[in-house]
Amino acid sequence: SECGVIIYGEELLKRHDASLVTAILNLANITGNQVGDKLRVISLKPRANSRGAWELGLAKGIKQDKPKALYLLLADELVGEELLNRLKGIDFLVVQASYHSPATSIADVVLPSPI
Repeated sequence: SECGVIIYGEELLKRHDASLVTAILNLANITGNQVGDKLRVISLKPRANSRGAWELGLAKGIKQDKPKALYLLLADELVGEELLNRLKGIDFLVVQASYHSPATSIADVVLPSPI
């Protein structure tokens, strides 16, 4: 993607494993997810920042820009009906989650997350 962004949640940081964050930064670097010298990586905190990201237009971007592919990294939060309906329009959806959910049931690829 020309405008890709990698977004991850706080559960990743709770694992006290720096290699996970390093892997995300390396992925952002090798896939060209950067603007100038800044990587396009967002760390979301529970609910408040997730809600803020929603209000800043992440879901709106999915609706308007219709990405061809999306990697959705879920925590244990439920995906609302509005977002679920928007996800159904994605050509190739990858969902990483700890548990089966409506989002995993519509995904083209499901990757397990450690509990």
